[in-house]
This record gives sequence, C-alpha cells and structure tokens, in this order.
Amino acid sequence: MIEQVLNQGFVLEQMERAAKELGKPVNDRRGDDPLAKFSDAERAAALAEVRDAMAREHANGGTLYESFDRGAQRQSEAPLNDFAFFSHDPIISIAQSAIEQSLLAADKHRIANGQPSLLEQPTQADDRRGGVAPSPITGARICGLVESRRAADGRRLFGAFSQTDPRWIASWIAEGIAKFRNPLKFPKDPAPPVALRDKARLVLVGDWGSGVPRALKVANAMKPWIADGQRDGFETHVVHLGDVYYSGWAGEYRDRFLKYWPVQTSDAAAIASWSLNGNHDMFSGGHDFFGTLLTDRRFARQKGSSWFSFTHKHWEILGLDTAFADHDLCGDQPQWVIDKLSGAKPRKGMLLSHHQLFSAYEHDGPKLAEKLHGVLEAGLVRAWFWGHEHRCAFYAPHLGVEYARCIGHGGVPVYQFRTDNDPYKYPATYEFRDAFRTFPLSPERWALFGFAVLDLAPDGNASVSYVNENGTVHKTEVFS
Repeated sequence: MIEQVLNQGFVLEQMERAAKELGKPVNDRRGDDPLAKFSDAERAAALAEVRDAMAREHANGGTLYESFDRGAQRQSEAPLNDFAFFSHDPIISIAQSAIEQSLLAADKHRIANGQPSLLEQPTQADDRRGGVAPSPITGARICGLVESRRAADGRRLFGAFSQTDPRWIASWIAEGIAKFRNPLKFPKDPAPPVALRDKARLVLVGDWGSGVPRALKVANAMKPWIADGQRDGFETHVVHLGDVYYSGWAGEYRDRFLKYWPVQTSDAAAIASWSLNGNHDMFSGGHDFFGTLLTDRRFARQKGSSWFSFTHKHWEILGLDTAFADHDLCGDQPQWVIDKLSGAKPRKGMLLSHHQLFSAYEHDGPKLAEKLHGVLEAGLVRAWFWGHEHRCAFYAPHLGVEYARCIGHGGVPVYQFRTDNDPYKYPATYEFRDAFRTFPLSPERWALFGFAVLDLAPDGNASVSYVNENGTVHKTEVFS
C-alpha cells in the first residue's frame, strides 16, 4: 500500500479530479479516451456515486474504525485517517483501489522507459511534526510528495501532485462501481464438508489482506504454528475470516494476499486453506473473491463456495458468508446452520464469520441474531469467532454464545486507544491492548496485529492460543 493513498485528504483530492473528468464529454478525436467505453448514462451514474460518497465522507468527518467511540482518540494524536485511512464506504474504497492502480501503472511505465521509480521507502523522522513524516504501516510512498503544511486542525496536507491521470482513475472508478453494483450470484451450495481427524488445528486470522509489512509479520508468525501442527500430527487448516483491501480487486488478491499467504502452493495438498467473504471483498461485487482468490489451488477444497464446514468428533464448525448480503446470511445458510447444528448432538457448535453477532464498540448484527434465533436460543452455538472490527476482544456469554471472540486484528493498522488499566466495556471481558510507538516522543500508540490457533483434542476440549505479530502468545484459553 502507498502511504499517500492511506491519507484521507489525498484520496478526496484525487476523487475530486476524477469527478471532474466523469463530468466531461468523451473526446472522440483522442482515440484512446479510457472513458469512451462508458455511455453518457453510465458516466453520469458513476459521477453521482462519487459525489455522494464524498459528501458522506465530509459529513461524517471521516471513518474511524470505532465508529461509535470517536471520543476515545486522544487530542495529542494525529487523525488516524491521515495515516491509515480504511473507509467503510464502498465507493471511497473503490476510489482508493483506482488511485493506487493508476500510480502503480504510471510507475511501471516510467521504469520501462528508463525513468526512476515514483516510489520510495518511507523514512523515519525524529519529530512527528517536522521533516518527512514517518509511515508506521506501509513500505512505499510517492517520491518527493511530502507534507507541505498542516491544516489548523493538525491534518496532514500534501503538496500538489500531477503524476496520476485523473481520466484513467475516473475510468477505473466507473468500472469498479459497475462491478460493485452487479455482483455475482451467491453460490447455491456450501463446499463439501470436511471430516476432521480427532487431533486437528485451525489457524485463524481476520482482516489480514492489507499487504502492509506488519501483516507480512503476521503471516511469518503463523508459519511455525502451521509447521509445528504438521510435525505434531495435527490435521492443519488455515482460515482467513475475510477482507482484502481496498475493494477486493484481482491485483489486490495477487499482490496483498496470495503472494504472502503462509501456506505455500507446494503444500496445498497437505495444508488446506479457506477464506470467508468480507465486506471489502464484496466491494468488487465478489467477482475477484470468487474468480481470483478461490481459484488458487491452495483454496481448492472450497470448490468456489464462500460457506463451508468442518466436522470433528466433538465439534461441528461452520464457516458463514455474512458479506454477500452485508452483515446478513444469504441463500440457504440459515436453514443449513439449523440442520447442521440441530443434528450435531452430542457435538458442539462453533461458527466462523466475518461480521460480528454483537459488539461492545460497533454495530450489533440484528439480522444474524434474527435468522439464527432458534439455534442461539437453544444453546447450540458454543463458540463463535469473527473479524470485521480491527481488534482482539473476548466477550462474556451473550445472546446464547458462551465463547464469543473477535479476532479482526490481522492486518489493518489502528491506534490502540486504551491502556491495560481502562475498564472493559460490556459485554467485553478482555481486549488485547499491546501497542508500540513509531518513536519515543510520538503520542500515537499503534495496536499490535495477531491471530488465533485453535487445537481440537480427542477429549473434546478446544484449546486456543492468541498470538501477536511478533509470535508471542498473549492469551490462552480452553473451550470445553
């Protein structure tokens, strides 16, 4: 990811330039006008979408990952959206994909013509308000495009930049919007069920697909757990809980996910990989989630489906698609869950999903609660792991789930607003709050990433180890 494309102001500036291009007529004489393939109506529709998205972004003041807890950010901290702008808005995310694609295409062209690259490694400053501002999250920035000044509210402002072609960005935005508005059909059937051996290991990671250097650290930290599982006789599976950024384009799956996935292609037969669908995956209408990610041989056991199941001697584990219909269950999933868990006794039910059933900090999932009301009320869901929120949090028994765990801290940089002494917000009982600063004087505390390792034992216990990006276990527990 490129540092400037993670800056809200830079993104909105580029969107404004693209919007102006969408409002201009096609230049028939040019012959290579990238907007020529769209009709007047399609360009007008894309323009309206871009304008509406920009208006929403200006109106809500930006998209913090804790949308209902904006007061948690300390006044001394620079706005998170200056450094790690991951929008919840699909059109903004599509624009970020288009801007980055434009920059990478321009850079490739320059290099092919013997010119120096546009990109450089971010440098570390001694003072966060002076010199070149450091990027605590990414390994690439546009050469020479430094902060020219800061606005009165402290926001980072970059100097004028003319290396992007706004007409190409406009074209890619229009194309991305068309894919988003015309999603693929939901897969009718789940993947064939997998019968697990008595001794099995599931390595779980959520919201990992950013491709930033610290996400790569997470992948490297996962590898020893995968290797040790193989060595110790565990049937081993690696599961992603969804979201590849910014908007699930084919190049993003190739360059940010598949390239660094901790299972090598040569190990695909021995170690199965699985991925749930996330909201950012659906910002491309699911076209590349199904057409790029799930066609990789490491994910072959999913058979192109976004919902799947594992059957253990003591556990029935179901992977749900809660993103095809946002924060909901599409197709026959509700009845499938009922049938699977009702017939599972004496096995215990465990669900995996991208979206949360409930939260101490974000939206609850009323549609999930409604459609799974029967199995939740009957106590058939013993455990549930989800992502979406970029944190690691444990919850007290709630809405019929004894062990509810959020592990969406796999790869999206966020501030750690809280310290160990801050109270937990009901129904949370634990939150992983380890953090680091980019340098000693910086007030910004960046939350550490991590993942979970679930070991299923012949006696029915499920042991869980929670591991940070440095490979250190920070919490363990046993589901009985």
